[in-house]
Amino acid sequence: MSSLKQLYLYMYNLAGCILWTLLLARVSTVVFGPTSTYRDTYVYVGEYARNIQTAALLEIVHSAIGLVRAPLIPTFIQTVAKNLILWTIVQPFPSIASSPAYTILIIAWSTGEVIRYLYFSLLLSGVVPKFITWLRYSAFVLIYPIGIGSEMWLILQAIGQCDQGWLLDVMWGELALYIPGMPFLYSYMLKQRRKTIGSKAAERKQRH
Repeated sequence: MSSLKQLYLYMYNLAGCILWTLLLARVSTVVFGPTSTYRDTYVYVGEYARNIQTAALLEIVHSAIGLVRAPLIPTFIQTVAKNLILWTIVQPFPSIASSPAYTILIIAWSTGEVIRYLYFSLLLSGVVPKFITWLRYSAFVLIYPIGIGSEMWLILQAIGQCDQGWLLDVMWGELALYIPGMPFLYSYMLKQRRKTIGSKAAERKQRH
């Protein structure tokens, strides 16, 4: 990897880690603050969350041009799906964001992204603690179902408020995509977990 490419990817992942950490801190302050509740989450973090998730579309470009080894299809599905939730579900129907689903969604997304960006930042710097590697390839086991469940919950709420036929068709289409999409992404991550953590465990056994 050229030094310029490595520097760019390091700065990109470091920026991602910082931005998502700030989002997690914001939503935590809202939810666990002395006077606020989850009903205030969208007011305080909605635009910020939308902006940084939109910026993540760059990752599709990174994959498409071979800047990173991440396969294009999983990257495309994950990134576009998240943007569709924020732009075509929550943005047109902001009242649904006052439900617990939106807050749970933001916490799940933020936690997962902080771990992911931190892992790749450390990987590019050449030093990754074993715990961070384990966290990167284990936390999704819980985070994915929570995040996807919250996404589907929000879509169903938006469907209940929508009175435009064509938009309802789009929403039902988005919801239907979760049927093949979730098992595909989940099995992909499980495969990555076996590949990464499993290979390291095998190496340790060989040394002993």
